[in-house]
This record gives sequence, structure tokens and C-alpha cells, in this order.
Amino acid sequence: MELNDSGSGWHRFRKHATWMRRLFLREEDDRWMKDDVFDRLLAGSQVGLVCPALCLFTCYFTRANQRFIPHFLSPHLTHFAIRVRPSYRNIPRDLLPNPTHILQVLPTSCLQEISIDLDPNGLYRLEDEVASMIQRFGQALRVLRVPVPLGEAAVHHVVGFKNLRVWTNVCDPPPSTLPLSTNFPPLRTLTLRKDAYGWIPWLAQRERAISDVQGGPVGNVGLKATLTHLRFREWAPVDPAFISLLSLFQNLAILFVQSNCAGPVGCAFSLTNQDLAQLSAALPRLEVLELGRPCPTNTSLTTVPCLLALSVHCKSLSSLCIHLNTTDLIGDIQSLSEDPGLRDLGSLPTRCRLVTFKAGRLPFPHLTSDEDITTIAAGLVGIFPSLINVSFFGSGWVPLLSRVRELQGVPELASP
Repeated sequence: MELNDSGSGWHRFRKHATWMRRLFLREEDDRWMKDDVFDRLLAGSQVGLVCPALCLFTCYFTRANQRFIPHFLSPHLTHFAIRVRPSYRNIPRDLLPNPTHILQVLPTSCLQEISIDLDPNGLYRLEDEVASMIQRFGQALRVLRVPVPLGEAAVHHVVGFKNLRVWTNVCDPPPSTLPLSTNFPPLRTLTLRKDAYGWIPWLAQRERAISDVQGGPVGNVGLKATLTHLRFREWAPVDPAFISLLSLFQNLAILFVQSNCAGPVGCAFSLTNQDLAQLSAALPRLEVLELGRPCPTNTSLTTVPCLLALSVHCKSLSSLCIHLNTTDLIGDIQSLSEDPGLRDLGSLPTRCRLVTFKAGRLPFPHLTSDEDITTIAAGLVGIFPSLINVSFFGSGWVPLLSRVRELQGVPELASP
């Protein structure tokens, strides 16, 4: 609706605004965020709200609009998201918009979802305000995305949310006073920052307590029954001790772990074929498995047989990113059926639906003959029957990609 100076136009707009349930404020909307405009919008309003029945409110936060946003904070809000453009992330902190007042006046009684995506460097001064806001939330909250440390009191409050299903950007470790008997929310999605990785051993210990004492002091459902998405925002140790803890969450569909192979210790991926075979058997519902980007070091202990274990056990697997030792790729393919730990897997009919094999920076073996390339391609297609693509950095894998597509009857990709 076009607004002009006529009273009837503003009246019609205000009438429509009272019906509005959803609103998305863009950065471009700053051009009409003026005092005289809001004087007209709020004419006759007894509560100082432009949209008094608003339920879903998303806005890009700017210095120009920060003082007007409280006029959209309806007491009926169920979904609230505030974010900044990526360009703001390089602006000095003292020039960033300040959300303090908004956090203080935000109505929380009906909120089911809150998402704050502001520059972390500009949020560190707001930890107390964010923690205070969190402690005003009630049991309606289902989704919490707040990328700042909350402190023990606020974390205790969050853990008490019976309906919380999504908790991302967790920055705090478990409180030292949090007992295993706590009725932890039945999360489906959990995303942890590095300082919060201590939740994994705590939750693993709790899962074991639930299994050992059914109906005892830990009587509620554990995350092994509810958690489907688990992500680690910073690098984590991709080693047997860490991965064995993750295998307890048997309903995981998405597991995303970053590894740091650029550090002084070199490759940080220390799993074996048996480790991945056990993980795949423990997590048969996996759809996405990323355990660090493959690096060029080529020192990992995992070889082709672990791919077969993943394909057989995780039939819904559609995205896979792990380290793989390619030093003797042709030999590993040819001896696939001889691995004592995986010998019986080849006879099992199930295979996953993986389309793309992510080779990353793995080196492709040198001096590989045309016959060897065909053997390797046929071996990978035997493991992943839906395979039609190989993603990689560099040119070494190009002949294999061409042979895979040829075997699968897929037209050759056009050259860039």
C-alpha cells in the first residue's frame, strides 16, 4: 500500500497493521524509519505498537532502526529473530547498533523461538542482558539460538525448558552443580562451540546412567532417543575416545565435526577402519557424516573397507566427508573382501544412496594405469551404487571422476 499525506491512506495502513501477524524488516527499510512516519503509524495507539497482534518478527538490525524496533515487539510474539548483514562484522564495536534496550523490553511469555545473529565482538558486553532475558523465558520456548555465554544460572534455566527442541551456538560448559538426574530437555538439534564441548562427556555419562537405572533417579528420556542433529562449530579431536561418546546418540541423522589438520601436530584424524565400522553400526540412521575435511597429509589409518561399512550400515547416508588413506588405493580396492573385520559386509545387499564422494585434498595415487582407474572406479561404484560425482581440490582425481560417470552411464561434465 502506498502511503501519502492523506489521512485516509494512513488510516487504512494502520488498520491493516492491526491484522498483521508476520513482519520482516530489511536493511532497505531504513529509508522510511523516520520519527514523522512513526508518529503517523502510532496515531491512536494506546500501547505504542505498530502491529499489536504480531507473532513472527525478523529484522536486520541497524543503527538507523534500533530505536524503532520496540514499536514492533508485540506481547503475542512467538518467533523473534534479529541479525546483521555480514558487512557489519568488520565495523568497530563502538559503531555497531546496540540491542541492549531491545533485549530488556522483549516480551518473552509467548516466545517459542529466538534467534540472535549479531557480531560476537559486539555482543560480549551484553552477556548479562542476554542471560537476564533468557531467565524470563517460559516453557513455551522450543528454539534457542543465542551465540554468547549465558552463565551458570541462565544455563540451569535453559536446561529446565521441557519443550526445547533446538539449542544452537551453545557457548557454556555444563554447570559444575548440574546433577545427572536433571530432566534435560528432549533436544533434536544441538550445536556446540568449543568452550561447550564438555557437554558431550556429561551427556554421555547421563545416557549411561539412564540405561543403567531405568526408572531410577534419571527416569526421563535421554538424548539417544531424541537427538538427530549434532554439530561442532570449532575443531574437535577426531579420535576414538571422542567418537565413541558420539556413538551413544543412536538416532543421529546429521553429525558434523571439524578437525584441525593445519596445526603443528599435522593430521588430527586418528580413527581406524574398525572405529568407523563401529560408529556406522551404532548410528544406522546417519544421513550426513562429516568428520573433518580430508587433508593432503595422507597419514590416516582409514582405508576403503570403512567406506563399505558405512554404506552397508547407514542406508540413508547421502553426504560423507572423512579422511581416507589413498597410498595404496588400488590394492585396498582389490583386497576389500579380505579385511578380517569387514569380511562379511560385502555379501550384505544394503547400500547407501551416496551420490558424491568427497575426496577433498586427498592425493590421488601416481602412475595409475587406465586399467587401475577402472578397477578403482568400479570398486567405488560397488560400494556406492548411486555414485556419479567425485569432489576434489586439484586435478589428480579427474580421470577417476570420468570413469565413474562412464560406468554409471552419466554424460561427461562440461569443462569449466
